[in-house]
Amino acid sequence: MSAKPGLARIKMTNLHIQPILSPVAIGRIDRSDIPRMLSEASQDPDPANMFMRLSLLFYSSGELDLGREMHARAVERRATFRYSCAQAPKIRLLAIMGREGGQDNAPIEYLIEHSDVQMDLLFLDERGDVPELVPDHDVAIIALGESRKDRLLLESLVLVFASWPRPVINHPEHVLNCARDKVYQLLAGVPNVIVPKTCRVPRESMRLTSFPKIVRPVDCHAGKGLQKIDNADMLADYFSSQREAAFYVSDYVDYRSPDGAFRKLRIALIDGEPYICHLAISDDWIVHYIPAGMDLSASKRAEEQEMMENFDRGFATRHAAALRGIHEKLRLDYVVLDCSETSDGRLLVFEADSRAWVHAVDPVDMFPYKPAIMQKAFDGFSRMLAKRVRDGA
Repeated sequence: MSAKPGLARIKMTNLHIQPILSPVAIGRIDRSDIPRMLSEASQDPDPANMFMRLSLLFYSSGELDLGREMHARAVERRATFRYSCAQAPKIRLLAIMGREGGQDNAPIEYLIEHSDVQMDLLFLDERGDVPELVPDHDVAIIALGESRKDRLLLESLVLVFASWPRPVINHPEHVLNCARDKVYQLLAGVPNVIVPKTCRVPRESMRLTSFPKIVRPVDCHAGKGLQKIDNADMLADYFSSQREAAFYVSDYVDYRSPDGAFRKLRIALIDGEPYICHLAISDDWIVHYIPAGMDLSASKRAEEQEMMENFDRGFATRHAAALRGIHEKLRLDYVVLDCSETSDGRLLVFEADSRAWVHAVDPVDMFPYKPAIMQKAFDGFSRMLAKRVRDGA
């Protein structure tokens, strides 16, 4: 039995759920221990936990197909799971997840790894049916992100969470603001903010009359299918290699620094406060942290360290009004911005996503400056949870 969206026939109850290791905890385990852990997980007497444990271990080992298969078997048996908590829990957090897991959901476990926050996961299918028995909690967070696949789920949850009996972080209707074309529409008028003009275009309607443009499939992540199109011939070649039905088309903004490199910051806006998560520096206009080779360049790491250590009195101060404006327009309690700074000092926003990866798992010997700075973001997230709990009470 399940409650249809809008009816909210939900009972909060203290479900007994055996905790399992989270992906961040598994990621810190020596790879040589994975076979032993797989063996132990396969003997778990709880079938749902067994399949979920196997799923997380396979994902960690790079066995993505097996990970997806085990995840599907787990959520067939039970919708709710619990991650182990590092300390005696003081806050009970319920994360509302898309049923398929993976990249569709925010990896909240990285934000609360060493905290006193206990996190339960509730996986919902595309219909948005919520079980009548839900783990009791102090605060809930909509952890699934905006995507073509989860749009109907988010829309169906709007009515449910309009009357949810606990405080809610990132209401579903606001998560929908993260669609790339919606971000452009919302932020286009914010002073000193540039968002490249972005439209969603069906494949059959694609007619580019000016170049260069940035084209990517809808729901593209990590640069997959992302390309700068300089002319009609390039567009034809692009379409011959891409089969998707719809694309985002954006204006290309040349954000090259005076030294010829491209710089992209990742900033978490937590309850409206900005926290820097990394700075990536690349010779390529498509900037992703690992391909940028930050681990291979001491000078890049030194610049990142300076940026991160001086962020509050530097970048965050220069763009304080712009960041406030972004927070007010997106209406999200927690969102991650990928952005840069133009030569005339404006904030250039590439993406706003509530499920982007914010973490402190880089090797400390190579990035010794990161743990203390990332802890500021984690503390900010915990403060936001505690504040919502107080406000709800």
